[in-house]
Amino acid sequence: MGCGGVLAAIFEITRMFNLYTRLCAFIARTCLKVGVAGMVLLVFAVLCLVMGVIGVIVPGLPTTVFILMAAWAAARSSPRLHG
Repeated sequence: MGCGGVLAAIFEITRMFNLYTRLCAFIARTCLKVGVAGMVLLVFAVLCLVMGVIGVIVPGLPTTVFILMAAWAAARSSPRLHG
């Protein structure tokens, strides 16, 4: 399923749930700009950032590694840095 199917699903959700309109519009714009691979990298960046924040609290879980991976993935998914 390409970006077109994802966009159709996102816009259907936007119509159904008015609370998530801005979030869905952001996801749709991002998907159009970076494509599916960019969205995967963006999700990976967010997950790494969450794991890094959890690593600040939980002893034994590394923080720096997750923050560096999040920065790498966010930079790779950004069209501004590659355009």
